[in-house]
Amino acid sequence: MRLLGWLALAAMVGGAVSADARMHAPYRGHRIAPSTAAPLDAFATPAGAYSLRKLKSTYAGPGIKLRRATGGTQDIGFLGFTGFTGAPLDVAAATAFCAATTCFVDTFYDQSGAAQHLVQATAANQPQFVFNCVNSLPCFRFTATTQYLGSVGTIGVVSPLSASVVARHAVRAAPGGSNACQFFWLTNNSLAQHADLDVLFMSNGSATINLAATYPNWHSVTGVYSGASAVGRVDAVETTGTVAASLGPNNIYIQSVEAGATCDQGELIVWNGYGLTAGERAALSANQKGFWGF
Repeated sequence: MRLLGWLALAAMVGGAVSADARMHAPYRGHRIAPSTAAPLDAFATPAGAYSLRKLKSTYAGPGIKLRRATGGTQDIGFLGFTGFTGAPLDVAAATAFCAATTCFVDTFYDQSGAAQHLVQATAANQPQFVFNCVNSLPCFRFTATTQYLGSVGTIGVVSPLSASVVARHAVRAAPGGSNACQFFWLTNNSLAQHADLDVLFMSNGSATINLAATYPNWHSVTGVYSGASAVGRVDAVETTGTVAASLGPNNIYIQSVEAGATCDQGELIVWNGYGLTAGERAALSANQKGFWGF
């Protein structure tokens, strides 16, 4: 069965949730989930999976590579699943490495197994690693149009295409701008939040679905690019429309695309040739909101 997550607890004891689960409300990195489960264990294999938490229980690599402003780089891994927490990034290791200086993101490792890591070799173009960004959890911060992370190789887009992000447009640019924060971009398929309005665009470059996304809040956002069956989800609200997957090989990107904007992000997952079902979209959104605590 594809769907496996923290909602399964509701089926226990005639729909009642245990006292132990109620004690671990989903805040400050906690989520109501079996301690051995990772959010993608029961999902189709993605084309790219990037997060500041472990997404697959079988993944054994690091989460990110940090570059210290004073010099040097270091891979940072994940903590294990303990109790009702997920498997978050080893923030203690990051703190020790970044002590008394600023750190930036050199590599965002792909947990899908495809080795499509998101990298930025130019120091000036690397986003900043921010501690205590959302409910005591870290994030990446993009503050300039030159800052971005891109995959090491291209993928040929196959319809349908699905993408899910955990992000927020933290600071608006001057009025009159276009898409300020681009949380996902691949061959014109994008999830990006406008500079001026509480609108997040799900677009393929020619067609767009407008999704309500309150600024400057954190959101779980999922888009399924499947032509007339396209749907975008922000938290628990879904909007339908017609947005087809833009076919062709391209890199996966996360970037800030307008001067004056600040864009924070903690997670990006991409499925190529697979459309997430309504149940999967709901379960993933609930899991993301539970872990990140917004």
